Amino acid sequence: MQENGLRARALKTYSKPAKVKFFYKEIKNNRKNISKPDAINQQWSGDITYLKVGARWHYLVVVIDLYSRRVIGWALGKNKTTALTLKALQLAIKKRKPTETVLFHTDRGAEYRAHVVQQFLIKHNIKASMNRPGCCIDNAKVESFFTHSKLTSFEEIILRR
Repeated sequence: MQENGLRARALKTYSKPAKVKFFYKEIKNNRKNISKPDAINQQWSGDITYLKVGARWHYLVVVIDLYSRRVIGWALGKNKTTALTLKALQLAIKKRKPTETVLFHTDRGAEYRAHVVQQFLIKHNIKASMNRPGCCIDNAKVESFFTHSKLTSFEEIILRR
């Protein structure tokens, strides 16, 4: 090709990614500069993890009260969906019945940023807060819970259902 003065012509294949803000709500980290909670129902935190039972994956969603460090809501399912996330939140609200505004801090997962979850939080007087991009230590309490929990006990729970 070079001897004949020919050059290859490459087509541009770049396309601009979809704007996430149309699908998900942008939420800032409202927990970054506030003090630790001094009573229950002030700050909650949530996350999702996956567990393998046999050949199948299951997803565990938890809501933890950051003052008592107790799991106040949880849901277990075969699919990672906003419905599973809402189920854990509904259990936490039913169990604790908060009367004041609660700060709910999570990672930046799609399940937590979805409009249906954000509307649910607003309806129940819960203020959303999310990790800063690329900073997983903002949600360290829940990550620590998952790390220190024995997965075999989760497997036993699943198998008993």
